[in-house]
Amino acid sequence: MNTIKTEPTYTNKNFTELMTMGFKIEIRHGRNGQRRIYLNNKYNERITDPAEPKKSIFMDFYDNKGKSITPETSRNNSHLDVALKYLLTKAKQL
Repeated sequence: MNTIKTEPTYTNKNFTELMTMGFKIEIRHGRNGQRRIYLNNKYNERITDPAEPKKSIFMDFYDNKGKSITPETSRNNSHLDVALKYLLTKAKQL
């Protein structure tokens, strides 16, 4: 029996590109609606910035009362989408 392996389809193009490049993301909860998104490798380990070796690549964002915390479907130009664009830019520099 032949099975076709299909890749999941995401609606956010920045998230999709990060996934196809082999990266993962990690979202941590903060206070007052603030969250932090990290760029991770395929083993889910945080990636450090080559310019600052002891600093992980991350960006803080606000979750808009829980509406913007799903990276797969985040709206274009939402706080999370802007953070994903930043991580994508950093990932391309690696």
